[in-house]
Amino acid sequence: TQFANADLPYFLQTADNAREFLNTLQHQAVTTNRYFTSSPTTPTDWGTDANPKFTFIDGDATLSEGSGLLVVTGTLTSDGNTGFKGIILVLGEGVFERKGNGNADTLGAIVVASFQRTWPTSENNQTHGFLSPVFSTTGGGTGDTRYDSDEVTKALAANGLRALGVREY
Repeated sequence: TQFANADLPYFLQTADNAREFLNTLQHQAVTTNRYFTSSPTTPTDWGTDANPKFTFIDGDATLSEGSGLLVVTGTLTSDGNTGFKGIILVLGEGVFERKGNGNADTLGAIVVASFQRTWPTSENNQTHGFLSPVFSTTGGGTGDTRYDSDEVTKALAANGLRALGVREY
């Protein structure tokens, strides 16, 4: 199924909206002490079922078992033995790689979108739209990656957001 642009969340309708949304999330993460950069300063606590967390990683990350709202601006790498419950947003570089065998489940929602966050001032009058994202899965195993509306609701609550509506096709 192909969605009309108007059916997408506002932050996926244009790359400018995505940049603005990502900057807002980054600001919120900084003010709530949930802002991290690439290794070695990634979090030790990625949230649990009982206590989902909002986590913003500015750069590359290797997924750890967790729950909540996860934002990664670089490449997110996962193995088959690491699961996550909630919402995973890979925005910016837009690369999600799941490698290896395993049985862990990823439940909730995943959004992968690629766009430049910044550019040289000489390109200020140029259009900087979406680029091609990467969602790569290699290996095997019995783990599921699937949409789960309950996990999405819990993830939104972890960030102080709430769902006003859900549209499924």
